Amino acid sequence: MFDPFGPQPTPCNDYERLAKHVLQESVVPFLGAGFTYGATDGGAYKIEPQTMPKALTALLQTALAGPPCDGRPPGCTVRVASAEAQKSGSLGELSELVHLLHGPRHLCETLQIANLATLRPLASHRYLVYLVREGLIREIITTNYDTCLETAFSESLEDPAAAARQLAVVTSLEAYRTLAGCRAAPGQLLIYKINGCAREYAAVRHSCDQATAEEAARNIILTERQLQTFRQEQWAQDLLRDRARTRNLLFSGFGSAEPQVRHTVLTLMEEFADGQRVRVPDETMDLPNAPFIHVYGHTLSFYQTQILVGFLDAHSHPVRLRDHPEARIEPLFRNVFCSAGEGDTLSASTFMQTLFVTVFRALVLRATGPDQDLALWLRNQTPGAWRAWLSLPGRLLAPPRRDTGAPGPVDRADGDALLKASDTGAFPLPLWRLLHTMRFPSRPMPPDCYVPLRDEPVLVLLTMAFLAAFGGPTLSRPPFDLTVTPPPGGDDAGSQGGPRPMHVRLIEDAAIQTVFSTQGVPRGSRLIRLIAIPSRRPGVVEGRWSNVQPVGPGQPALLRIGRFAVVSAADLVRTARVPDRLPHVLFDCFGAVRPEPAARLTRLSPSGGPS
Repeated sequence: MFDPFGPQPTPCNDYERLAKHVLQESVVPFLGAGFTYGATDGGAYKIEPQTMPKALTALLQTALAGPPCDGRPPGCTVRVASAEAQKSGSLGELSELVHLLHGPRHLCETLQIANLATLRPLASHRYLVYLVREGLIREIITTNYDTCLETAFSESLEDPAAAARQLAVVTSLEAYRTLAGCRAAPGQLLIYKINGCAREYAAVRHSCDQATAEEAARNIILTERQLQTFRQEQWAQDLLRDRARTRNLLFSGFGSAEPQVRHTVLTLMEEFADGQRVRVPDETMDLPNAPFIHVYGHTLSFYQTQILVGFLDAHSHPVRLRDHPEARIEPLFRNVFCSAGEGDTLSASTFMQTLFVTVFRALVLRATGPDQDLALWLRNQTPGAWRAWLSLPGRLLAPPRRDTGAPGPVDRADGDALLKASDTGAFPLPLWRLLHTMRFPSRPMPPDCYVPLRDEPVLVLLTMAFLAAFGGPTLSRPPFDLTVTPPPGGDDAGSQGGPRPMHVRLIEDAAIQTVFSTQGVPRGSRLIRLIAIPSRRPGVVEGRWSNVQPVGPGQPALLRIGRFAVVSAADLVRTARVPDRLPHVLFDCFGAVRPEPAARLTRLSPSGGPS
């Protein structure tokens, strides 16, 4: 029999609840070391949970080699403290001892702090930056020293040089005073590095001015004593307190004790408790400043539980049940994201990917409203059937139905595939690989790129609409040819093999001229059919393209020439009226524009005539 007071399914991993707060622009991510675990510099250097403690342990073992104790209190004290720190594996305690014996600069060199400035971003950094580019997150607080966030932000831009105008890193009171108030526009980012920055240290580590290098090393907060006091950086402590009072802090990468975080946050919980505790627990965990925690494993650590329990107790009187004491903390898990089962893990990259997909779906739903840009554009083309086109972007992202597991309206096994990196972690994401090729046909694929939906709603959504109309193609590598099946009874039918499908490509209208130097010519065809999104150009525009491809050393280059034909998306939508008519219109439109079969150059004789 069902027991309403017994243990219920844990209500964790509610991404839609967190997405709601992200869409309200109230979430401030607070990132710890776990957010960067697994990052490499592209070579042998890789950051792992024990990378730094192992380096300090090896140094202490070498420095304190010899008898366990020389009989003198100083020597015995250092050796005993070293043994205890090595046993606990605490980075703060190990750093404290190395700082004591060798100074801050030697400590930073042992930990290879400068190398952290060369780490490549993980998927977790890139997905978080996409939310920044959409204007939903404007501040990130982190205890990490690496520059993965800065690199991810820069590489997501069309012009990476523009990052200097849209990104600010705050590591000191002076930077806080001069930069924190200057970048408040949507899409711009403030990163608060409360423990210091590897790039700043790397810039002066070899300075001839020893005092400058030593001061830069002191600005890297590592020791237990520094962590407990924020290295006397009052601005950082005030920042954390203010955001905890007024925003939803999203903790990710914090698995162990972080003295500066734990003590400051727990003190705030006592401050919150001064008010009247009249809310029910579930209501408390949905407050505008309720914290969220991403857990790498399946259960909360003691310190993570301590923070959430402190917040809950500060606002409500938890119900205590004698037979089910664990029910007291059930409401906490509404704000917890953990692995599915014991022994499983939930990496920061998987967590951020799921959050991004959930948020982007909501953004698409918002941007396809009847008063948004795409709806206004569609009304101008097909006043009587614009709603049919407006529903296509959402259908493209429709997840499999939960009742049967069957795909959504578009015949796709996974409606989110366009928003997820491949198993190898390749970026850009499939949808933005297509958008980059549409905008810059002659450029190679960059490490990453992101066109925000808020900046280009018609371009992004209309592209998604055409993908949905064509059945949701798999976007793996350029060129991204879309296959259009000929309508029944059409003229484009083969004599033996049946109807021949047509291959078309999407292109941004402003990029049409770059087709003259296009890459990735369709195999077996010298004609490229293009749909310009969006375009005000009427009818079909034709032109010629040429492409020179090197073959090998000592061999002549391969010259390929052909034609291209462009039709505007506006003309297609206006003529088709409804999405189901799109294949008919395409075959009618391109019917008179066909590739020349087996076209080749005629060899000329020395006299100038055909040989």
